[in-house]
Amino acid sequence: MKTSILLFITGLLFVFTSCASFESTIGGKLTNQSECNNSYNVKSEVSESKWLDTPDSMSCAEYSYNPEKQELTLIHRNAGFNCCPGPLSGNISMINDTIVIEERESNLGILCDCNCLYDLTFVLTDVSTQNYVIKFIEPYAKNATPLIFDIDLKLDESDIFCVVRKNYPWMGN
Repeated sequence: MKTSILLFITGLLFVFTSCASFESTIGGKLTNQSECNNSYNVKSEVSESKWLDTPDSMSCAEYSYNPEKQELTLIHRNAGFNCCPGPLSGNISMINDTIVIEERESNLGILCDCNCLYDLTFVLTDVSTQNYVIKFIEPYAKNATPLIFDIDLKLDESDIFCVVRKNYPWMGN
């Protein structure tokens, strides 16, 4: 009887722990913040052979992976923020296979009466060669199509993903 109860409790613990979300920490930070974008035809920083022609009606994420360093570079093109955001930042976390980048501005109390598009470069460390979901949380895109996409670092070490934006500050109205 005691053995049956022990096996039952062990089984329940296994079910609950296997269903719980696994959260791990990865290293990473925002390494570059552009000025307000006035020109939308910019050369890609990720790959010399790629040119990214990003119209102001698109929000794009470009990635490049270095397997030797286990380093993932993500460039968020046309990230929408206030015209006077102060230093921008990003909280980077990982839950299961999803890398979440929550973008933030620092001057929430002293905002200008305008919004602008910026290019943000994030460098993530300790990223193993596997499949991930990349999810950007953007403060000015709450009602827009979210920038979420899958990557398989075993197959592609670089790629670009875009979503159409039709609200201000994106000009696809």
